[in-house]
Amino acid sequence: MYLKLKNKYKEIILLILIFTSMCFIFKYLYNNYNLNITEKKRIETYLNNNKYDSINKINVNNKEDVDSKYKLLIEIPKIELFKGVYDYKSKYNNVDKNIYLLKESSMPDINNSNLILASHSGNSTTSHFKNLNKLNFDDEIYIYYNGYKYIYKINDIYKHEKSGEIYINRNINYNTLTLITCDKTDKTKQLVYIAYLFKHSKY
Repeated sequence: MYLKLKNKYKEIILLILIFTSMCFIFKYLYNNYNLNITEKKRIETYLNNNKYDSINKINVNNKEDVDSKYKLLIEIPKIELFKGVYDYKSKYNNVDKNIYLLKESSMPDINNSNLILASHSGNSTTSHFKNLNKLNFDDEIYIYYNGYKYIYKINDIYKHEKSGEIYINRNINYNTLTLITCDKTDKTKQLVYIAYLFKHSKY
């Protein structure tokens, strides 16, 4: 009788554990789905509101715009990344939540600019640069900003010690896009991708 009760309790505990695990998995998938839907809506809104023909209708001095609206979009077709980036002054410009826009950046419409973006390379939903290691020389990266689509091509990929500072080795005579993430194989290093502007056009 004791053994039967003991086995029954084990079965109940096992069922509770299975049910709890399924609830966590469902919650994770549901939250991830909602994040993707929200991201798609924000990207669509950005593209519609920032078309070249309607760019003058945006009030860029509004604090709400700085905090909650994207400053630009980044698209990397090869790794199926399409993500919004907040202004560096925004409270959402946080590397633990979004792609981080470094304040040292200059926008693509400035001559000899360097737009610098950083993100994690782990396995979480906020590791937006986790597939950067699949990129090669001449792969294209698109930046949507202020009514224009800027097309960059990767020109250099190198590693740098993770020391709190980063050395960006680029040709200052070109408009540059710099992407920074952690090296998956060596936790003491960061990967740096240097891409130069190839062409741009209105969208």
